[in-house]
Amino acid sequence: MDRLTRNEIIKLLKSARQKSKALNLNKANLSRINLSGANLNGASLLRCNLSGADLSGINLSEADLRGADLRGANLSGGNLHWASLFGVSLSRAKLSEADLRGANLRACFLNRVGQTAEVSKAHFNCKSGS
Repeated sequence: MDRLTRNEIIKLLKSARQKSKALNLNKANLSRINLSGANLNGASLLRCNLSGADLSGINLSEADLRGADLRGANLSGGNLHWASLFGVSLSRAKLSEADLRGANLRACFLNRVGQTAEVSKAHFNCKSGS
């Protein structure tokens, strides 16, 4: 897949929302983007850079975020049911009222993460550090 510009990614998001199909944004640089309230159910975001992004209220249920960079991202109120977060960096991420039930959080970095996330039934084997 060729590298997409931020504007092309936003158009793709709008198009996918209308057609209700899963997106493939593997390795995309979406740092500091505002995707609050977006529906990315089932999206593929392998090794995607979402550092500093506003993802509050986002639907990432069943999304594949393996190896993604979510450092400092705002996932408050987000739905991450059954999302694959293997190897994801969540350092300094805001997870207030985020729902991570059933999410795979193995080998993820959870340094300085908020304390009120819903994580029952989530799989943990996390590394400490920055």
